[in-house]
Amino acid sequence: MTVAKDPDRARRDEEARARHRALGGGRILARGRDGELHSYSPEEYGNSTHGLESQVRSVWGMTALAAVLVVLALVCLVAFVVSFGAGGGPAWLGIAGAVVLGSFAWIGGKAAMAELRAKALRRRRGLPDPIK
Repeated sequence: MTVAKDPDRARRDEEARARHRALGGGRILARGRDGELHSYSPEEYGNSTHGLESQVRSVWGMTALAAVLVVLALVCLVAFVVSFGAGGGPAWLGIAGAVVLGSFAWIGGKAAMAELRAKALRRRRGLPDPIK
């Protein structure tokens, strides 16, 4: 819907803003996939454009990203074992890479779980997914 095609949209948006103000602080006013404004709690909103500015926001996208990072961390561990056994090169780089990639995989996994919980909470409360 566009404003030109729906003259009541401005009124509905103002009503949504008033409900949002009445619900108190800590909530996020965002347009849902249905085109209407909704007031989301942070738990309902899920992964957002605030904070770490994540570009991957879907559950499947974050899960795939975390899986790729786990694979890369395992490759780093294998490189550590091989270089440690062969005695060539700085073997500690393999451990450092595994720790860094493992940490990012952990963050990605936690973000995927948070988005999964938010999606389930929105579904239970009858809210559409926000446009982020």
